[in-house]
Amino acid sequence: MGRVGEGVWLAAANRDRLPLAGLRPGIPPETLGTFWPFKLGVIASRAQGLGALGAAALLAACNPESSGPHSTSTVLPKPTAPTAVCRLPVVVHRFDPATRTWSADRTGFLTYPNARLIAADGNGVRYDAGRDRWLPPGLPTPDGMGYVYSDDAGNVHQVVLDSGRDTVIVTGQWSPVGFNGDRLYLEEWRLTPSSALGEGGNAPGRLARTGLSGGQPTIVTQHLGYWSLSTLGAWTLDSTDHNQLAPDRLLHLDLATGALEPWLSGVPFVNPIGFDGAGHPFLLIEHESVRVQLLMGKADARDVYSGPRAVGWPESPAYIDGDKVWFSGFSATEPTFEAPVWLYPPGVGLNPSVGVPGAQVSVAGGCA
Repeated sequence: MGRVGEGVWLAAANRDRLPLAGLRPGIPPETLGTFWPFKLGVIASRAQGLGALGAAALLAACNPESSGPHSTSTVLPKPTAPTAVCRLPVVVHRFDPATRTWSADRTGFLTYPNARLIAADGNGVRYDAGRDRWLPPGLPTPDGMGYVYSDDAGNVHQVVLDSGRDTVIVTGQWSPVGFNGDRLYLEEWRLTPSSALGEGGNAPGRLARTGLSGGQPTIVTQHLGYWSLSTLGAWTLDSTDHNQLAPDRLLHLDLATGALEPWLSGVPFVNPIGFDGAGHPFLLIEHESVRVQLLMGKADARDVYSGPRAVGWPESPAYIDGDKVWFSGFSATEPTFEAPVWLYPPGVGLNPSVGVPGAQVSVAGGCA
C-alpha cells in the first residue's frame, strides 16, 4: 500500500465507544478477546468512510497475528530517547467514569518524545500535513491528491482535495481496502441479518480490483474474508475449526497468481493490526495477556512485544512513518481506559510511547 507517512491510510478508528471497559462496538463484555477482529483497512462509518470494520481493522482494529505455540517470546530492548522532536497528529478520546460516557473526540498534536498535547482547530480522523488539513475517514489515493470512500449504499467515491470534487467511480456494494500499484482493491460489502443471537453486521466478502479511476470491479478471489492489503498481497483470517469463534489462521493471497495459502496456523485470538514498510503484517494475540508478532514470512513470526492486558495494546489506525510504525492505543482498564500511542522502530521492538493522561489516543498521521 505504500508509506502512511506519505499519505497512506492503513486502518480506521472504530471509536463509537461504549460505556464499558474499553469494549469495541458491538462486542459483549463476556467475549472481549474471543471475537472475530475488526477489519483492517476499512472504516467504521459508511458515510464518508470505507465500510464497517467487520474484522481485523483496520485493521481497525488496526485494527493481528502470531507464530503459534512453538515460538518463544523474545525480550527486546526498550527504546532510547530520540534526538529529534516531532509533532504526531492524534485524535484524543476521553471517558467520564461518573457518567459512563465518552466525550466528543478532539484533534491535536502530541510532541515526541516530550508528550505535550497541542490542541488543533479541526475535525477529522486523518491529518494531511502538506495541506495542514484534517480529513474524514477515507483511503488516500497514491498521488496524495485525494481519497476514496464508500457511501451508505456501497458506492465508491473519489474526492479531489483541492477542488472538493466528489465522483462515484464504482457502483454496487463495495468497501475500498487499499491501493497496490495501479489497482484499487475492493471488498464485497455483504450484510448479515439480525437474529435471536444478536444484531446483524458485516459479513465476509470476496476481494475485487479495479483501476485507479474506477470502473467495473474484477473478482480476484471467491474466498470470503475480511480483507486487508499490503505490498506483499492481501490478507484475511479464518479458523481451522469452523465451530470455534476466534480465528486461528492468517491466509495470504498472491495478487498476481490468485494463490491462497496459510502463512500462520494454530494461533487462537490472532488479529492483524497493521504492516511495516515492507508489507509484513503485525499480529496481535490478545487474550489472557498481550503479544504482538511481526510475520516476516510463511510460518516466520517474530515477537516484538509481550505484556499484561492491564497495560493495554496497540490497534489500528496504524501509520508507516519512514522505517517506523505508529499504532493507536487501546485499553480495557478502568476507570479511564487510558492508552498511549505505540511505536515500532526496527531493531528495538514495539512499546507504548507518548500519550495523554486519562485518555485513549489514536494516531492520525506521521510524526513531523
